[in-house]
Amino acid sequence: MSQWRTRLLYELLYYSRAQISRTYFVTLTLEPKHYTEKKPLLKKYIRQFLEHVRYKTTRSPRHFIVTERGEDKNRLHFHAIFFDCNFPKSHLHKFWKFGFVKARDLVCPDYTISQSVSYITTYITKGKKGKIENIISPENFPLVLVSPGLGLNYVKRNHKFHHQGTLIPFCKDVYGNIVSLPRYYRQKVFSEDELKSLKDTYFDNFSHDVMPEPPYFIGGVQYDDYSVYLSKLVDIKNEYNLIYGK
Repeated sequence: MSQWRTRLLYELLYYSRAQISRTYFVTLTLEPKHYTEKKPLLKKYIRQFLEHVRYKTTRSPRHFIVTERGEDKNRLHFHAIFFDCNFPKSHLHKFWKFGFVKARDLVCPDYTISQSVSYITTYITKGKKGKIENIISPENFPLVLVSPGLGLNYVKRNHKFHHQGTLIPFCKDVYGNIVSLPRYYRQKVFSEDELKSLKDTYFDNFSHDVMPEPPYFIGGVQYDDYSVYLSKLVDIKNEYNLIYGK
């Protein structure tokens, strides 16, 4: 979620005011006759939608799209950001033939850009309600559809920053906070040898003999006893092994 948020904000950072004003936050639903949970069909709907937009407007907008399950009926629908569109948002209902459309400008009086981006990325980690095996099972992971090179302008402008005598695997987000460099950026900024060097430096040299100070957290649960905390981690690992077989 954090990595996508960083990429989305950097995608928007270098946009002009006109481009921002043509960027929309959109919800797309599916009518009962079109409703499906099969990911190939969901992707087909989006592909047909984007092809229709391109046919009518000469180009398809850059996009970030993620599925969400409704709070009441648990039905899948799409949340999306369409960047720098060359059509008014009122035309979206003409292009989406599979259900209802709700759209607003990304920049609006009620939400900042950061709030809108944070809102849509929360669905990256939202699965199906119910037992843990239902939530983290791969078939219940949200479907994410994204334009190639989303946020790539960061790499073009900051490549030298990550090679200052030593390799720097961190970056600042658009608000100046230090965050881990998203994996997509790492693969663009560093060579395979450099990535291996970073792995050796930041992981293999970690001392497991150093006990961190309490409290310890797993999700929102606090543990004050280190042995209980480690035991809980083992339980979670075993739970995942039962689900994934690895």
